[in-house]
Amino acid sequence: MRPMERMEANLLGLGVGTLALIVERTRMDASGAVVETADMLLPADRWSVSL
Repeated sequence: MRPMERMEANLLGLGVGTLALIVERTRMDASGAVVETADMLLPADRWSVSL
């Protein structure tokens, strides 16, 4: 978790410094080749992550 920067908070309509969860996801096919990546910024007060 980290505080959102000004541009991030503005894009999401939240206050600067709002805590954010940072999720970096990589999906691979059966052979191990990367087929998708995603970097997500989620407001920490609205999301929880379970692994």
